[in-house]
Amino acid sequence: MENTQVSLDELRVVCDELGLKVWQITYGVNDYPKNLGDYAIVGFDSFEQCKKFSEQYDLDIHEFKTKYGHTFLVDCGNVYSSFDINSYVDELGLEYEIFDLDIFNERMKEDLNEIIEDFYDLESYVNSNKKLIDEYNKLKDDEFLITLNGGFYEVKKGSFMEYHADSKFYAIGCKFKK
Repeated sequence: MENTQVSLDELRVVCDELGLKVWQITYGVNDYPKNLGDYAIVGFDSFEQCKKFSEQYDLDIHEFKTKYGHTFLVDCGNVYSSFDINSYVDELGLEYEIFDLDIFNERMKEDLNEIIEDFYDLESYVNSNKKLIDEYNKLKDDEFLITLNGGFYEVKKGSFMEYHADSKFYAIGCKFKK
């Protein structure tokens, strides 16, 4: 939808007050500038906040992406919800998983039977997995532990509006069409 209610300058003032970022959108291949003039507003804490903003200023909600170091965002189209943990982990790659304590316990039993030969092996095994268990025990209800090749990678909320993966930045926000 094309905005006729508010100017870009007025919207920039509102965005500054709310701590939102305004990026120019490109429609060029490989993030090169083409057909400039539309803008992305990103930095929302939740999809609900984004939706309220979009309704207030008569804007559409879109997904955007860019590569690190690039100046423009690419419009990936309309979206109707925030990013979720499962699609995020899929985007990261096969080596990444959402930590599951039951699966961890099963793997631990297998490892104890197969690779632990003495006290030093056991000590090394416990030390290498201690951070995982410590981080798992600190999780809040809406958080997930992500592992990389079985080791700690990061803690992430179940739904979110922005993320970084594979030298790219992804965001959900509002599209201001001039």
